[in-house]
Amino acid sequence: MSHKKNQRGARAWAAWLYVVTAVALLLRSSAHADDLAVLLGRTYGEGQDSYAWQLQYRQPLVGFLDASFSYLNEGHLFHHQRDGGAVQLWAVTPRLWERLELALGAGPYAYFDTQYVPRPPWYRDYHSIAEIYTGSLTYYATQHWFARLNVSEIHAPGNVDTRQVLLGVGYQPDAASHSSVMEPAGLNQLEAFVGRTSENNYYTSYDNDTSETYGVEYRRALTDHIELSGAWLSEADGTSGRRNGALAEIWLATQISRRLSVGIGAGPYYAFEAYRGDDGQRAARLAGVASMTVGWRITRSLLARVAWHRGFTHDDQDRDIITGGLAWSWGH
Repeated sequence: MSHKKNQRGARAWAAWLYVVTAVALLLRSSAHADDLAVLLGRTYGEGQDSYAWQLQYRQPLVGFLDASFSYLNEGHLFHHQRDGGAVQLWAVTPRLWERLELALGAGPYAYFDTQYVPRPPWYRDYHSIAEIYTGSLTYYATQHWFARLNVSEIHAPGNVDTRQVLLGVGYQPDAASHSSVMEPAGLNQLEAFVGRTSENNYYTSYDNDTSETYGVEYRRALTDHIELSGAWLSEADGTSGRRNGALAEIWLATQISRRLSVGIGAGPYYAFEAYRGDDGQRAARLAGVASMTVGWRITRSLLARVAWHRGFTHDDQDRDIITGGLAWSWGH
């Protein structure tokens, strides 16, 4: 069992390394007309359905070829609670009647699945890679705002195959907005944040296995698109006890408009206190973290930031850490 868990942890690290590497290449090619969309809808699989939602960042590469990174939450199917990140390449048509755009995308989907098992602790956190195929229809209502319909098929060998039907809205800045971007934030950022931690066991929705979270983060920009961060956080008193830890991540970030920026990151998380998990075993101190963040510039030196961190381990102690805070930037 331990060997299998280590394999799952290794696959998760490999998957997120692939995602970060792929997006790094995309950011180097970024030139114009990137967009950010939020979509809501349904997941269908194994004769049942559940809610679904997606956060998608997409940008042109060359000609009619686009690339995207997205976070997808597939909701709660029977015995499965699955979500993850996907990188896709897209073939895109010219705009029809200057309003409609069709696209077909495909790529890898690195997912996290909390599954029911018929033995204590009655669940496991399973990590692997699937294939995702998407057909997309976008309607551009104004110069910047659009509506998007995504229909995706996920093929996950050894797991459940699903379909998502999602409808949402998005924002696309034009070239002029990029040329008038606010002076870049400082090379250094110091943030104070608060939030919530939720343990990814199969009964989280029922047992309310959540705790308060707070901490501080220092972030340093190395280039226009690469940042490093280090953070201390306390997950306060949850069902598994107090957990203080140090978090280090490398980030790929881009500024979408004058005030809005997005980024994805990955790195290690070391817990200063170890606790016993639902199976009675002492949890690992070292875990992996994959993250997404959205920032909003308030002033030249002050910005608001929301971040989602997925902590993944080989001992069924995955968790979500969602934080919001204010950051002060300096140095140019």
